[in-house]
Formats: sequence, structure tokens, C-alpha cells
Amino acid sequence: MKTLLLVLLLIATQAGAVIIDIGDGTGHTSAPSDDPGWANVGIVNGATAVYIGDNWVLSAKHVGFGATTFEGVTYTPVPGTYTKIENIDLGMWQIYGNPRLPALWISEEGAMVGDEVLMVGHGKNRGAPTSCDGHDGYHWGAGNTMRWGEEEVMLVKPGKWMATEFQPDGSAAANGDSGGAVFIKVDGEWELTGNKAFAVDLATYKQEIEEVIALPELSQNQQMVIGVLFLLVIRLCLPRNRVSEEAITRN
Repeated sequence: MKTLLLVLLLIATQAGAVIIDIGDGTGHTSAPSDDPGWANVGIVNGATAVYIGDNWVLSAKHVGFGATTFEGVTYTPVPGTYTKIENIDLGMWQIYGNPRLPALWISEEGAMVGDEVLMVGHGKNRGAPTSCDGHDGYHWGAGNTMRWGEEEVMLVKPGKWMATEFQPDGSAAANGDSGGAVFIKVDGEWELTGNKAFAVDLATYKQEIEEVIALPELSQNQQMVIGVLFLLVIRLCLPRNRVSEEAITRN
């Protein structure tokens, strides 16, 4: 039976832990056997953030930024580095410390209808079953948990959003998932294809994200002064740069 359609729109409300329609809904709380980057997904402001490399973190703009936790360790944001990606619900910032996590490769092309994606997010647990107008689903439960789930892309608006259909044995985003990761496997390799805001198509913003990461490292005072200028210069004078797994940290 078809259940709720999850439309991953760019709206200013938080989405939480991934809801799974498997068993009692409490599973998938550790990395899947074919791990796309579980440890790179962390917690910020009660929602979700993704470590993309070189001490940079990506999340939904409406989530904001702040102290971010990966694998139980909390990292302080570098002042002046918070950057809002233009015309979309995305924001990114740099953190102090050394998470020792690999960089993630952002997809060159967005997901297509029929593609299988794996979502990771931190938020509300699954509650009691419910239904509305013949569609089955669940109430929000108590507490938040990092969880992953798989689903098929049903609708796509290139450069804007993607949607999946919550089917039996499938998954959907929930309250708190905003800023979480949407992964896709391309030619046998996992790529970061979306950010749950609900899910921004990252392929469109790949260059802008990588241009921010490519900015030269500054002193803390310089970062505080120039941070407000990021959006004015990143499109004008910086080359495109692929984030490599070697570019893990400068700190």
C-alpha cells in the first residue's frame, strides 16, 4: 500500500530522524554495511549537519549554525566563516578541531526519478501508526535519534528539490532531519546528492560550495572581518576546486 509522499521542499521548518517502515521503527541507528558516510552526519541546534571536508560543515540555512557534534565530539564554529548559499536553503561554516573524517564528493548531476537514495538524519522517532484519507503513516514519537533509510526518488525539480514516496519497508524524513544527508551511488561510489531542507539538489550548488571551501585560510581576526564578504566574492574570483579525501583538515 502506498503511504505518505515525502516532498523534499525548501521550506523553513525542521525535518527529524529518518522514519523507517521496518519492524518497530527503532533500527538503522548505526552505519549501514555499505556505508556512504554515516560518521560525516552530525548534530547542530537539535537538527542535522554534514561534514563535507576541510573542516567545513553544511546544513539547511534555517537550521543556523553553532557547536556541531560528530561521533560524540563537539566542535566549535570558526567565527566569521558562516556563509549562506545564495537563493537556496543552505548554509555552511568551518569548525575548529580535527574530526578526522573523509571529505564527501558532491554529485556533479542531481538525482533522477527512479534513483535509489540513502538518507541520514537526526530527529524525531517513529510513533504510533495513523492514517489520513487512505494514506498510512505514523505520529511523531518521543526523542530524537540518528537514523538512516533508503527510498526511491519519485519527483525532481532540477536545482530545487527532489521527492520520494514513503512505501512499505521504506523511509521518510521527520521533524529534525533538516540539514541531513541524501546519498546516491554513482558508478559504485557514494556521492552526496542532497541536503534535507527538505532536500536541496546539491549538484546545482556544487561549485559555489567548493569555492567557499577553496578560500585561503585566514587568521581568526581576518575571518571575523571578511566573513561578511564571502557572498560578494565567491562567484567572481575563485576557481572551481574538487574536494579531495586528502583535504580533511587544516587545523
